[in-house]
Amino acid sequence: MHGDVHFGNVLLGPTGAELIDLDQAAAGQAAAELGSFLALLRYERIVGRLTVAAERSAATALLDGYERVRTLPEQRSIAWHVAAALLLERALRSVRRVRESGLLHLDEILAEAEHIAASPACGTLAVTA
Repeated sequence: MHGDVHFGNVLLGPTGAELIDLDQAAAGQAAAELGSFLALLRYERIVGRLTVAAERSAATALLDGYERVRTLPEQRSIAWHVAAALLLERALRSVRRVRESGLLHLDEILAEAEHIAASPACGTLAVTA
């Protein structure tokens, strides 16, 4: 696991994407890393920096790319980690670090985390609005 996947820690080159800033890398559950990045995409859509189509495209590319290398974790596990990351990485960070865009949409972020966590069928959670 990288431990800190976000747009600033990815370099795009002619042969693909490379992760940098590996100071938080560790062994762990793939669902946690995937869920964290999918939560970032959902957050970016909620605050208006990504369209639904752009979120869907990026989420699909991430999951398809991962699946080309190894089997995806169970959808329920990914969903749990998306919900947890929305709460801990997005909502809490918006409050602790006074991130205006997150604070302005805090109710939506919390509602989305609750919706994902409560959903019995979350197989398409990453690519639906």
